[in-house]
Amino acid sequence: MLRPYKIDDLNFGWVYHVYLRWKTHRRQTLPAMNSIPLSTVQEIGGMFDIAILGADSNETDVLLTGRLNPRESDSAFASKFKGKISKYIREEMDSGAPEKLLSRGYFACSVGKNTRRDIEQYLTTQAEHHGIEISPDAPSSIREQDADEETLRDRLQPKHAMAVVQFHIVLSARKRTNVFDKTVAEALVDFWFKSSAEENWFLRKVSVLPEHVHLAVRAHPSVSPAEIVVRLKNSSQEMLFRDFRDEVVARKLSQIWNPGAYIGSYGDITSQSVLKYIQDWESGDE
Repeated sequence: MLRPYKIDDLNFGWVYHVYLRWKTHRRQTLPAMNSIPLSTVQEIGGMFDIAILGADSNETDVLLTGRLNPRESDSAFASKFKGKISKYIREEMDSGAPEKLLSRGYFACSVGKNTRRDIEQYLTTQAEHHGIEISPDAPSSIREQDADEETLRDRLQPKHAMAVVQFHIVLSARKRTNVFDKTVAEALVDFWFKSSAEENWFLRKVSVLPEHVHLAVRAHPSVSPAEIVVRLKNSSQEMLFRDFRDEVVARKLSQIWNPGAYIGSYGDITSQSVLKYIQDWESGDE
């Protein structure tokens, strides 16, 4: 029987940074929210295994950037922090706090060392990087798909928030075995593009090499990158054992993928730019 992958059984290497910002309800001013101590925000982060890299606030806004675990989603990150900040404000204001403190929505975007342009260019050059000559028969496949922003917004945006969540995911074949020849690579990409149309993420670009795969993914903020990895692994494993059983058996594999993955967040701006923005905002240079 084919053994499926489970989140708790996987090992991840990751760099997962998120910039988060929200406002008070109807932009009311709350003096207790002005310059919430960084130590307080970091203490809240510690409750949820989230490292706060930078944060600040005034009477109407809170903004911060944090390093998340890949099992965490952006929306859970926002919900946890908004709940704890609300509690902090109520305790500071005592009986003077209004019924509704914070806006229902939030803005969140993934950030990282590299931008979307960097990542997509990196995927384009993977075959060359690994010494594979580009030809019609090369054991590799590079494919991308696009969608207009309105379509992505309808599919990937929550009702009361604005979020742009993007990940670079790397999966390697079991024992770094050369599983993906040209035929298998093309079938794998076809399958992922088709099957992901029903998921709460959008598969933007895929680069398949003989023994590993790079993916650029944009996701709904309610889904964690670890969930995406598990879904990609299990669905593709079922397909490959079904449609390419002879090829898989010949390589003596009981599972297709190694029990781990690399996950790197990225955005249209870098983590360093976000930290610089927060620092400038603190000094009134927003």
